[in-house]
Amino acid sequence: MSKNGTRSYRVISHPRDRAILSIAYHAGLRARKVGMLHLRDYQPRATVRGMDRIFIYRLKGTISGEPHMARNEAKALRAWLKIRSRTLARSSHEAAPICPTI
Repeated sequence: MSKNGTRSYRVISHPRDRAILSIAYHAGLRARKVGMLHLRDYQPRATVRGMDRIFIYRLKGTISGEPHMARNEAKALRAWLKIRSRTLARSSHEAAPICPTI
C-alpha cells in the first residue's frame, strides 16, 4: 500500500471495513464490485503455495480472474469472515455476500 493508503488503513477499526478497503485497494475495485463478491468467490489457501485467492468479476468487457491475495488483504478478510460467521450465521451460504451491509 502507498504511504497514504497505509495511513487510511490504520484509522479503520471495523474488520469488515478493513476487508473492504484491502480488497478494493489491491484488486483495484470500485464499491459496487466489492459488493458483488460472494463467499463462494473466496478460496482460502487455494493454491500449491498456500495463498488465498478471490474470484474478481470484471464488468464492461475486461477479463475476470482469480488473483492471489496480498498477505495483509487475506489477513483482513479472514479476520472479518471469522466475525461474520459468528454474527451472521444465517447468511453463511456460499451465495451470500462477503461484506453485507450492516
